[in-house]
Amino acid sequence: MSERESQEQSTALVAGTNLPEVRRVWHNNEWFYAVVDFVRIWTDSENPTAYWRQMKQRADPGLREIMDTQLILFPMRAADGRRRQTETANRETLLRLVQSVPSKNAEKVKRWLAEVGNQRLEEIEQEASELELLRNEYRKKGYSDNWIEARIVDLLARNEITATWKERGAAEIHYPILTNVLVEHTFGLTIKSYKVYKGISPNANLPDNMTVQELAFNALSKATAITYHETRDSQGISELHKDAIDAGDTTRAARELIEERTGVPVVSKKNAKDLRLRSSKKQKKGLPPSRNTLFDLEG
Repeated sequence: MSERESQEQSTALVAGTNLPEVRRVWHNNEWFYAVVDFVRIWTDSENPTAYWRQMKQRADPGLREIMDTQLILFPMRAADGRRRQTETANRETLLRLVQSVPSKNAEKVKRWLAEVGNQRLEEIEQEASELELLRNEYRKKGYSDNWIEARIVDLLARNEITATWKERGAAEIHYPILTNVLVEHTFGLTIKSYKVYKGISPNANLPDNMTVQELAFNALSKATAITYHETRDSQGISELHKDAIDAGDTTRAARELIEERTGVPVVSKKNAKDLRLRSSKKQKKGLPPSRNTLFDLEG
């Protein structure tokens, strides 16, 4: 997932510890946690922000170096609902910081960090399993490996942008609207007219009928929209809708430039029948049956 490899979450601490929720973000294959949230846990301070500020001011040179080099800023949702730059640390750094705070909760924190680390490993294993199942299903339908990887990139981008829309105040009913805006402004066709252009059923999944090039721009439009959402700190459907228009227009400009340089249009009449290399009857039997996964969304 982009330098938003990260997806912000707020998570309850392990059962039985009676500790509050902590904001965290997935970055470079590990969790980073809001330090001030842990300061609140460690100290029971009514003003953990002020406590953390004093802690940094009084830190010895060794701890000061860790604070200066190991903390990463991420935009996180604050108590007032706005997203603000927040200092975060991974588990190793947090365990170093907690040693500098007299705290009866330290051991609980250590146990919780181990627990959420294990949970994330299980999530990663599940995601990898679903991705491989998806690859097998597309191979069985006759798509090439290059197409499959492009489709997966687009699906992951879809998952990321819907999570972003949810965080920023959109409801599921808004997702198709925002998706249609991205498609129309990127390719010059609404989803409905795009399906007509490709000669596919109104109920067909449009990305399953896109070429590798179309999928690349489809994913790019989503990544661009996320960038606009984050840099503008957009909240609510009106602001998200405006970002989707701008992201689609930006991606369309990139598409048109490439088309001008190559002389080859990106928008194609090719559909799944043209893209599949071989009949599913020629595939090996014994693959797991199709089931619903997190990748079952249009767009």
